[in-house]
Amino acid sequence: MEKAELSREELKKIADTSLLVGKTMLESGAEICIVEETLSKLVQTFGCDKANLSVLPQTIAMTLVSGNEFRTKMVHIGTLKPDMHRLSELYKLTKNVCSECTPTDLLKQTKDLLSQNQQFSGYQKVFAAALACASFAALFNGTAAEFAAAFIATFLAASLKKTLDAKELNPLLSIMVASLLATVCVGVFSSLGLLEDTKIALASSVLFLVPGVQLINTFEDIIKGHYLSGLARGLHGLLISFAIVFGIALGLKLLGGNV
Repeated sequence: MEKAELSREELKKIADTSLLVGKTMLESGAEICIVEETLSKLVQTFGCDKANLSVLPQTIAMTLVSGNEFRTKMVHIGTLKPDMHRLSELYKLTKNVCSECTPTDLLKQTKDLLSQNQQFSGYQKVFAAALACASFAALFNGTAAEFAAAFIATFLAASLKKTLDAKELNPLLSIMVASLLATVCVGVFSSLGLLEDTKIALASSVLFLVPGVQLINTFEDIIKGHYLSGLARGLHGLLISFAIVFGIALGLKLLGGNV
């Protein structure tokens, strides 16, 4: 039985749905190859004869073909905000799509997923980050004072970064300022003579800023042949690392190097 040709409007609905899914996956921390694979299967399930995809860290472009009809659309990718729970739910949602499911149904389900309240509040995440960084201080054989210094420095720095991100400040600048604040906080503890090894508290308090997802995806993309995407993500990760270092250096300068 010959497949029915999709109309231009039907191709538009498929493209809109697929681009929203891909955009959400990339912003949540998915690898390029996973997004390509998911979108390719999705448009085939919805009845497209062919799909030409270009998935980059900042843009997804696609051309969908059905018979003599085709539709080309693209979408800009926003700031990376790793969310493994949302990514997992979206992956399960797209994996269970069947031929009876329409693009409109999937679009509604995706928007419902995006509108759900986050699993944890902003300050719960800040508290968890502070506790994790302080735990690293303990793993590095730090004392109770170094654990406390790392916890407080991270909590204040992460809270500040959360506020700056909400005001849509340049991400690199907000990372640098958070790193600066963490360094100054540790410096205060050091000046009070409470720390045996300041380096442990300082190194631990900025770990929450390290772009782990960026760096992991960089190597994953390069290994799987997505060199342009991998290099772009790697460069962004490198800039974030420089921002962290610059914030620490500035903090040490302000403290006169007495840390």
